[in-house]
Amino acid sequence: MNRDEAIRREMNSVLDSPQFSRSRVSSGLLRYLVDFELKQRGEPSQTDIALEFLGKDAANFDAADSSVRVAMSRLRKSLKDYYLVHQPQAEMCIHFRSGEYRLRFAKLALAYPDLNAFRAGTDPKTKGEPQDPSTSTRRPPPKAVDVDEQSRTNAQRRYPLPTQTNGEAPITGKAFPAFLKTGLLIFCAASLAALAAFGLRSNQSERQNAVGDKGAEPPSIYASISALGVGEGSVPASYEKELIYDVKTLLRKSMISRMNTISPKSADYVLTLTVRTASNDSLVGQLMLISDTEEVIFERRIGPVSDFAEFKLIVEDQILSVISPVGYLADDLLTRLDDKPRNSFECFLSVEANRLIGDDGAAFLESCIEQFPKGDYTSYLQARQAFARARSVLSGGGKVAPSDEAWRSISTILRKEPQNPYANAVAAKLLIASGKCSEAAAYATDAFSRGRTYPTLELSVIIDAYGCDAVSQFRPYWNERIRSIALANPSPDPLLSSYLILGLIASNQRELLGNQRSSLFEAYEESPIRTFRDSLLRVAERKGTNDDRKKVREQLSDLIFSVETRNYISSKF
Repeated sequence: MNRDEAIRREMNSVLDSPQFSRSRVSSGLLRYLVDFELKQRGEPSQTDIALEFLGKDAANFDAADSSVRVAMSRLRKSLKDYYLVHQPQAEMCIHFRSGEYRLRFAKLALAYPDLNAFRAGTDPKTKGEPQDPSTSTRRPPPKAVDVDEQSRTNAQRRYPLPTQTNGEAPITGKAFPAFLKTGLLIFCAASLAALAAFGLRSNQSERQNAVGDKGAEPPSIYASISALGVGEGSVPASYEKELIYDVKTLLRKSMISRMNTISPKSADYVLTLTVRTASNDSLVGQLMLISDTEEVIFERRIGPVSDFAEFKLIVEDQILSVISPVGYLADDLLTRLDDKPRNSFECFLSVEANRLIGDDGAAFLESCIEQFPKGDYTSYLQARQAFARARSVLSGGGKVAPSDEAWRSISTILRKEPQNPYANAVAAKLLIASGKCSEAAAYATDAFSRGRTYPTLELSVIIDAYGCDAVSQFRPYWNERIRSIALANPSPDPLLSSYLILGLIASNQRELLGNQRSSLFEAYEESPIRTFRDSLLRVAERKGTNDDRKKVREQLSDLIFSVETRNYISSKF
């Protein structure tokens, strides 16, 4: 088979996967770029893609238009997700280097070295040392235990998983460690729970997740929590009750989904959590999010963890990585959308996704607000717009006063929606920047009430408050929260990573900075926020150049409104 045939065969295999079959944009873009490569047209430019694939008007196309960069960023992420759970044909993968648009074809070790390391059970930044699977949260490969072929066929018919665990040899019928026995039981229990839930949905059409003429709506999630309570491996009933309460509380506070309390048959997604104790009384669990088409959107093995309070925190942080406006659920929803949003919810998802690569999309935001003035998510968009306006004033050396447009906009939103987490977060940041830290506390509390389901939003307020002596008594709590988010997100997007690095500096927890280095950033397009993040990390590790320090100081106001906090953090450089 020659190279062209191999590329086309691999493309067809990728396009047949669920994540690509539902995404017209990523599928079409991949076909376009494969065709461009096979016709030997050289390297496609941003203009080529914009005009020939996206259908932009040549007379009006602006090179500053981010639509190509956003589409390529999503394509890279989709390809990486695909190769996490699928072996390439003929051992060759399709990939695109960051900042480039030309298709490349190479072995997994070269195309996706981080995925290759994960499959081998090592972390590239630890020079081959085994990686703890319970601490990796951003798209590590699903963990599965090898069982006999017939069992695997039955349990994984709809969603095949790798048959190795963290690089170890496949487990056979021979004796193996107790914690792996527990893993097998957890995996089987979780799979049976998932299959049982979806068995009730066998005749359900895909109408719930189909995007109608009016556009997508927040999907419903049904939570199924089970703790094994009989015999060996039983979990105290009180633990199960606490987990049920905590999981359902988080789902009720989600900004992008609704809680379904009726049955899995009527839900768009089912979240399953199965918990069991290991032989040493530590807790292990399996967390999965499954769509109504029985596709596994997210899977994570948790533990073993000896302390129940710590186990709960890990479960909560993993769920947050699912229901965050830029989490796994949002990723799945975005694959179903067209380029042009049809309601305020679709606008909201697109705006938050664009923020990951540092694109505020001011024109797009303005268009959404004008097009959907009474949408359910329009107030969130207006709060995001107010944030951008305030940042523009602050970055120019000015101050935001109550008479300014950004301040008045937030006041208007809060009069109508006092619990809006975005508006409360911006209000808290504006008050802190004005030196009114005590007054900001009430707004911060309301922002955290639902904002905790969005770690980036939560951190944006916490870090701004570090320069406030009036509320310094809360710093121990903030320190612990920053640590928890950092450990739960070793491979965050560039925006979250920037806030985490600033938080680790402010809280004197530099030992966790190494947790933020990851080649998974290659999934994100080159952007101002990524460049800032790289400079910030070098400065934080005291390896930065004068140019790095200058860049960080000039751009700190983009994330931190308070001059006192900026000075506080800068003093630690």
